[in-house]
Amino acid sequence: MAQRGRPFPAGNKFGRGRPRGSRNKTTLLAQKLLDKSTELLIRRCIEMACKGNTKAMQLCLDRAVPVPRDSPVKLGVLPAGSATDLDKAAALILKKVAAGQITPAQGQSVMGLIEGRRRVLETENLDQRLRALEQKS
Repeated sequence: MAQRGRPFPAGNKFGRGRPRGSRNKTTLLAQKLLDKSTELLIRRCIEMACKGNTKAMQLCLDRAVPVPRDSPVKLGVLPAGSATDLDKAAALILKKVAAGQITPAQGQSVMGLIEGRRRVLETENLDQRLRALEQKS
């Protein structure tokens, strides 16, 4: 049985190959053809949508009114100077979710930020304690 890579010798002697992310010839040709017809295709799609073609309608609406990814959460300034402050901020977030003022997904997102701040405070605390121990030694 032949070994993997055989009958070809090991190593690439013709350079690094096509750069990462570059398109192959077929894709470039297809893009050129599409670029020439873009306006015509868009007009045709809009016409089809206006005539009741649901797929064309969906295509047009998806482009005209994209689904919002993130919306800002208006909570005001949350306390974040100490672990006690973070506890108060987390309780406030839970209250707002329970009251329906923000969605659970928004609450979870903000809680992730609070958790990140907690880790920063924890790291600062550990750093201060370690420096104090090193100075005693």
